[in-house]
Order: sequence, then structure tokens, then C-alpha cells
Amino acid sequence: MNITITGAGGRMGQMLLHSVINHPQAMLFGATLRPENALIGKDVSALIGGANIGITLSSEPLKIIPESDVVIDFTLPDAAINHARICANSETAYVCGTTGFSEQQSRELDMCGHYIPVLRAANFSLGVNLLLGMVKQAAQILPDDYDIEIIEMHHRQKLDAPSGTALALGEACALGKISNGSNDDKRIADMMLPPHDGLSTTERAKGKIGYATLRGGTVVGEHQVIFAGTDERIIFDHRAQSKEIFAKGAVHGALWLGKQKAGLYSMLDVLNLASTP
Repeated sequence: MNITITGAGGRMGQMLLHSVINHPQAMLFGATLRPENALIGKDVSALIGGANIGITLSSEPLKIIPESDVVIDFTLPDAAINHARICANSETAYVCGTTGFSEQQSRELDMCGHYIPVLRAANFSLGVNLLLGMVKQAAQILPDDYDIEIIEMHHRQKLDAPSGTALALGEACALGKISNGSNDDKRIADMMLPPHDGLSTTERAKGKIGYATLRGGTVVGEHQVIFAGTDERIIFDHRAQSKEIFAKGAVHGALWLGKQKAGLYSMLDVLNLASTP
């Protein structure tokens, strides 16, 4: 399956290049960089080392994406929306690991699922997606007097806060608390507090989910979901040791997505966990 990596010059982009090149069922078709990157026009090996592989680094996604089977995108929101539009117009499957979208951008990205297969995930690791299922189930089972707090820490250069994974965990908890109904989207949004820096002294409203964000060093990603009840706490904890788990998961998802019809998918679909209670 021919795969193109957008934003190949970033840390995640380079990891994705290695994962695609080393996967027996995947073939690297293209790799894009920002227009100002000095490596444009050179072989991909100039970016990741090793022998030449015959793939030239490009700044023109509009030329490369339409010839690809799947695009894997871990860029910034504005660039990701542009890549998604190109994919939708060229019937190319699209894997999105970008986070930090505005509400309008998020809606536009979801709309692409009407035309092409779109796999969207805040986190592509197997462990995190198992965690999503577990915290949803815990929220369903535990009484309403258990407060829910989510703590996340990433490296100092991460831009969005709370992380996309932290918000996904919050949404999973909210889904667990709320039964199906016509007003579910609004109730879930009401339960999830707006992003904040964790320093507010305002008392947490009953039933709201709180977030605390930490940034520092080279931490790949750590997430805790705490259910705090009277005289006890239940803590779910996931710690990523390397970005390689995200890259491998994204490639696994891309190979799965390339065989699907148009629609909006998550890693729970890829891992056959979508029916988790």
C-alpha cells in the first residue's frame, strides 16, 4: 500500500518514515516538508539516514497526495485541514494524528468522512486505546459522587494543552456517565470543562471533569485518569516511553484504513474495540 507522510521533517514525521519503510506490507510513496526546508528535492535518506531509497522530499502535497493510497498526517491544524481537503478531492484515505483543531476545523475534518475513509485519533498507541475503553466502563459503573480528574504531561515543546489524548479520555468518561439521548452532545460538552492551566482556585462544579497540564523536559506522554471517591481513589495510568508506539500504530491504522469505504473511524474501530461497553 502506497503511503505518503506529510510533515516528514518533524520528530513524529521522521519516526513515521522509519515505520513505513520497515513495514513489510507498506511502501513509502512520498514525503512532504515545509516549503522553506533546505532538504526539499533531496532523497528521504538525507532526513533519516541510510542509503538512498529513491523517494524525493517535496513541498507540494497537491502533486503527491492524489497518487497515494493513504496519507498519514501529524502536522499542525491549518496544514492538516489543507491535506484533508486534497485527500477528499482525490479519494485518498486520510489518517490524522494532528490535535488542537478549532471547532470549525474539526467539523470540516469530520465532513471529509462523507467522501473518503478518515481515521482520526488523538493517540495511536494500543495501550491508550485500551485505556479509553476502561475509563469509559469505570465511569459507567462508579457512582456519581466519584470526581474525575485527568492529569497529563508532555515535553516542553508541545503546543496544545490539555493534550488531545487527555480530552479524548475526558470524552470517554463523559460518554460512560451519559446514556444515549437526543441531547447527549451538549451534555458531554457541559461535563467536560474548557481547557485551563490547572491553576484556578474556583471550586470544581459537581459532575464536571477537570484537567491538569504539565510541560517539561523530553516527556513523550503520560496520562492519569483519577476517580476520586470518599476514602478511596482509582487511578488509571499510561506512560509512553517512545514515539515509536504512535508511529507503529498509525501505520497499522493506515494499512487497515486503505481497505475501508468512506467514513469516519477511530483506533477503536481498527482494533475492533468499538463495541467496548
